[in-house]
Amino acid sequence: MSVSKEEFSTWEPPTGAARLPLSPSEKLGLLAKGGAALVAEGFNAILHTASYSLVNPVGSDVFLVDELGLPPWGFIQDMTVGTLLNFSLGIAAVATQVVLFSVLLTNHEQIFGDPKGYFRSGLTKLVTVLLGVLYAFVIVTEFMALYLRVVAASTPSPIV
Repeated sequence: MSVSKEEFSTWEPPTGAARLPLSPSEKLGLLAKGGAALVAEGFNAILHTASYSLVNPVGSDVFLVDELGLPPWGFIQDMTVGTLLNFSLGIAAVATQVVLFSVLLTNHEQIFGDPKGYFRSGLTKLVTVLLGVLYAFVIVTEFMALYLRVVAASTPSPIV
């Protein structure tokens, strides 16, 4: 049995490293891009929530403060079960797209380089099918919300 002694006092990048560590300006640029993407996706989630709130009246008359016995403080006192439900639908609509495209960007070399090899594994087939079903569900939900808004806007009012 051979005993080897390793030296850990100095650090060297692994051989074959393609990039050096980021400079401070590159880190700031990356942080700004990430922040801008986070703000854009936050506004996207708010728009989805507002769109769903216009067509989904379920639970809009039940306040969380009354149901859960919470103290009435801040924005909690005005939050209804419908708002919470529509917010979760809006977050799901945004998160589905973010997860789907992050998986695509992470594995794009394997997917487009050798599609048969990538989809040979049962797990990648299963994940791809589940992400496709989830994305189809988001698209159907969006069209349903749009259709219900059009129907509500085109229905004549009973009040003359």
